[in-house]
Amino acid sequence: MKYLRSQTGTTDPQALLMREQTLFEKLGAMDHQIRELTETLDGVPDDADEADQSPELLSQQRTHLAYIKTMRADVQENVEVNRRIYEALCA
Repeated sequence: MKYLRSQTGTTDPQALLMREQTLFEKLGAMDHQIRELTETLDGVPDDADEADQSPELLSQQRTHLAYIKTMRADVQENVEVNRRIYEALCA
């Protein structure tokens, strides 16, 4: 039980469900940002000189997209851990 509390900050099943909902909302927001950045970057011609955006901005957007994808994977992992702990408590 001590380990479960250390992983989530609680052993209250209701609190775990609320945390899971919050994590799902964060995933949705990240998915939205990923879609927007991907659409923006997919619309950029291969020749950066023809693009409406500067090469520096495009580089920043690509970096940001990679960062958001990494964060999304981390949050998804948190959802899975939270769910396993919830199921262990309710079993």
